[in-house]
Amino acid sequence: MCTAKTETLATKYTKAMQAFLRRHAHKILIGHGTAIALLTTSMMMGVPKAIMYLAPTPEQMRVGENATLSINLNAQVPVNAIGTTLVIPPEMEVIAISKEGSFLDLWTEETVLREAVGELRFSGGSLARGGLTGVHTALTLTVRAKTPGEAVFSFKDTEVRAHDGTGERITTELRTLSITIVPETPKEEVGVETQRAAPHADFDGKNGVTIADMSILMMKLFGPYDAYFDLNRDGLLSLADLSVFFSAMQDR
Repeated sequence: MCTAKTETLATKYTKAMQAFLRRHAHKILIGHGTAIALLTTSMMMGVPKAIMYLAPTPEQMRVGENATLSINLNAQVPVNAIGTTLVIPPEMEVIAISKEGSFLDLWTEETVLREAVGELRFSGGSLARGGLTGVHTALTLTVRAKTPGEAVFSFKDTEVRAHDGTGERITTELRTLSITIVPETPKEEVGVETQRAAPHADFDGKNGVTIADMSILMMKLFGPYDAYFDLNRDGLLSLADLSVFFSAMQDR
């Protein structure tokens, strides 16, 4: 008796659920669609549309040594205005600033170097028709290593504006640059290599560009960004770097 009653209740419950699903199927589908759309939108909003970074990326410098660094922007969508503050580490000093070759045509505020607090501030816009995409240089700096330590350059208070008629502020990835500053070379040390001026294709350091180096690069293309393998210095690891590698391989 109990089994028969339980089966009857189960049958009624199943039928009631089927009826409910038939009546509200469209709502359930719409709800799922809305959830998927919201998830997709939130994921897209989190993807950077521009990257601001310094190049090249020397890993090490000695006290008293100079280096030239460019403040670059890699824009995935058209942009026409930027503003940022570069934080300069106490181990370094800026000895020259150049606007030559800058993609900025108009400077909305004068470039200001605040040595006391270690900051360089600038902002400006571009009159390029249709805005700018790809890699462009805003400023070129000459810096000097002052004291030993880990010198970390970073950006803050950064705005990158889209060329869309509204000046929307776009999501921008701000990359830091870390340089190890070592003591000045003693006079008895001669010919010590202190800085890798630019990325090169001989990744394994065996004085030749070979298939082994290609294997290393292929692995790095699918990993986190590493400036050592950024052969074209665009702030990305992509097929473009593989193309540069093949050119280097042919030259050898």
